[in-house]
Amino acid sequence: MVFSSFEQDWEGDVTGMEIDADVDLERTDLDFAVSYALNKHAWVYWGYKYQFMEIDFTLSYDTMMGSITNEYKLESEVHIPTIGAGFVYPVSNKVALSTQLGLLYSIPRLEMKDADGTKYDVWAEGTIGFNGEVFISYRPVDSLLFQLGYRYQYFRLDARQPDSDKTESDDITHGPTFSAVWVF
Repeated sequence: MVFSSFEQDWEGDVTGMEIDADVDLERTDLDFAVSYALNKHAWVYWGYKYQFMEIDFTLSYDTMMGSITNEYKLESEVHIPTIGAGFVYPVSNKVALSTQLGLLYSIPRLEMKDADGTKYDVWAEGTIGFNGEVFISYRPVDSLLFQLGYRYQYFRLDARQPDSDKTESDDITHGPTFSAVWVF
């Protein structure tokens, strides 16, 4: 589960006009996975990720005729089923090194609101991506597992606004992870 936010403010002078741009981004990722042990060193997993992102963009500029402010909003909702496999190397009774690799399929929905308040759906294609993770596990008791690791996830988002060319962007999530897993 990831909750994140980002803000950026930019001010500058472009050909004699003062410009102020503000970007606010809110993002939520929720993950769920079920795994099945094939043997003591390998497993397969099936998962689902829900990702929601909202971007607010405000552009203000001064002209000889006065100040103008335009506000834009983009909402992105992506459903991401995942399948993969993992491998473990036991270091001791309680510690193990592991890795897992998976394929994912993104099913996006995008909605844009222009400065004039017009809302429209942005046509978006589902794409295949991947994720990978390496981690060290510690099992203090039989039913509890703590994992500390690093995860990398990638998928491409291909979208098209009405009457425009296709836009491609990469969604990359990576960084340290911590998990507490109940084993049954």
